[in-house]
Amino acid sequence: MEDIGFIGLGRMGSVIAEKIDNTYGIKVCYNRTTSKISENLSSRSVGSPEEVMERADIVFMIVTNSEASWEILQKIVKQGKGKLIVDMSTISHEQSLKNHEFSAKNNCSYMDAPVIGSVPAAKAGKLAAVCGGDETIFKKIRPILETFTSAQIYCGRSGNGIATKLVNNLVMGINMLAASEGLSLARTLGLKDEITIEALMSGGAASKILELKKNKLMRADYSTEFSLEHQLKDLEYAVQLQRNLGVPDFLSSMANSIFLLEKAEHGSDDMSSVMEYYRKKRPNDQ
Repeated sequence: MEDIGFIGLGRMGSVIAEKIDNTYGIKVCYNRTTSKISENLSSRSVGSPEEVMERADIVFMIVTNSEASWEILQKIVKQGKGKLIVDMSTISHEQSLKNHEFSAKNNCSYMDAPVIGSVPAAKAGKLAAVCGGDETIFKKIRPILETFTSAQIYCGRSGNGIATKLVNNLVMGINMLAASEGLSLARTLGLKDEITIEALMSGGAASKILELKKNKLMRADYSTEFSLEHQLKDLEYAVQLQRNLGVPDFLSSMANSIFLLEKAEHGSDDMSSVMEYYRKKRPNDQ
């Protein structure tokens, strides 16, 4: 097995890195904030992304947004000739295509491979990886992906992995609002949360996001699994893609607006905190 490097040891990245390390080993890693690197990986951390690329053959990275992905890629790609970058970051579709093109011009392989799921799913090894690019590369890295995912999906050409992730998070954001809006009506009618959710999950209104977030909604427990500000970022990327392609964006734009309204107060909280928008709007609510 070739030497593996890792860039981006945030809440999600640190869990994924540990999963890879347990099976294949990570030779070198980098995180901008060194205090967030686990004790296990700290001895293999280096001072720059460039050094990771120099010392590894395959570099996995998962960073915050398009700007961070592009900034790091420009730094490391010149050390990456003949090597492979697996970018798990959720970035814009436009940026993903730009990253593929830039890497190819510098004789470096690149695959967009964002993951679907939150930190608890990562800890359980039940993320889904959605990958775009060369299928030969996908087959090469699939065994590594299996260390932290339960599904590895090849989506086709460059950019299709991130496109699939944005579609997922677009639907997820809309469904989160649908669940919150329905529960708000039920509460106003005096219905108990437990009964309402049981009924919803028994029929056509059932959704994965309601299943995952029901306890948070019932208890107003907004401890972060996937933050509201990250969901908003992904919605913004999805809406921009829809507009670029001339695809109707009515529901996603409405969702984007409501998440944006709650960002100031709940940006770092779990995305389920968007329920607070409806709580504040309910009649006769204190």
